[in-house]
Amino acid sequence: MKDWIRMLAIERCKLRRSKMWLVIILLTLLPVIYGYVIYSIIMVNQYGYDTENHWYMYTVMVFLFYGTICLPVAVAIVARALHGFEKEAGNWEKISLSPITATHVFLSKWAWIATLACLTQLWTFSLIIAGGYIAGIQDQLPVLTLFIPAFLLGTFGASAAGTLQFYLYLRFNTSSALSLNILMSIPVFLIFSNESGSLLPYLYPWALPILGMTAATSGGIQLLTFISVCLLLSLGLSYLSIRLIKQGVPANG
Repeated sequence: MKDWIRMLAIERCKLRRSKMWLVIILLTLLPVIYGYVIYSIIMVNQYGYDTENHWYMYTVMVFLFYGTICLPVAVAIVARALHGFEKEAGNWEKISLSPITATHVFLSKWAWIATLACLTQLWTFSLIIAGGYIAGIQDQLPVLTLFIPAFLLGTFGASAAGTLQFYLYLRFNTSSALSLNILMSIPVFLIFSNESGSLLPYLYPWALPILGMTAATSGGIQLLTFISVCLLLSLGLSYLSIRLIKQGVPANG
């Protein structure tokens, strides 16, 4: 446990020096601005949209861009940074010779992926609420029915997707894995727009963040499927990642 806590602190120092923060901030600002423009300027001002609680429609407008593309890409960038620290220092090849176990290495990386996914969610949801008030929404804030479930399940889905993304960095060339993660995030919008009620979208890992923030919050079989897929994905790819790290050279490029 002491080794793991020490590694968490080391990872924190590395992350503080990373240049990824500006990109992540931009990836969270863009969907909030997009949602604000679509909801406030187009739906309300141009078409006179009205509903019982405007927070729901405004938040969905943000989620359409944020959960489908921006959040998966942000998590992919975090996973790339955490992998890149060791790759640039040539540490992956040395881990098998060090007293630190591969399990501790992986868990310290994964813990920061989950933590930063959580912090990204907190920051974005704060922006969403601020944008809603700026847009003039005066309805009751649906904290228990919308924001808390969407935050928790969205973070859970993003952490599971981050486990896959980190494994891809271990398994393949870094630039190839980043390109793959970004490309695989693009079809998520089409998958999310599918209204057939099928559970197949839950098998697409890059769709887990947006499904956690939307469909899974309704409960029932959707929630059960979502949690099951997230757990199986996280556990299975954690095992594969630890095994790759034990081999000493988990990436080719």
